[in-house]
Amino acid sequence: MCIGNLAGRLTLFTATAPVRAVDVEKASAGRFGSDPQAVFAVWKEFLGWPVLRHLDR
Repeated sequence: MCIGNLAGRLTLFTATAPVRAVDVEKASAGRFGSDPQAVFAVWKEFLGWPVLRHLDR
């Protein structure tokens, strides 16, 4: 999985086929914003987000 910028929004891309793009702000119910750069200010909290453990399964 990797993070990226899709249309100016923070997005997770799965590494396994089929590749999916997940809007982080929507998937986190606003816990994390849409700004791709802002996530680095809360990086430890982001890495602990349970969704990250389940997306590439």
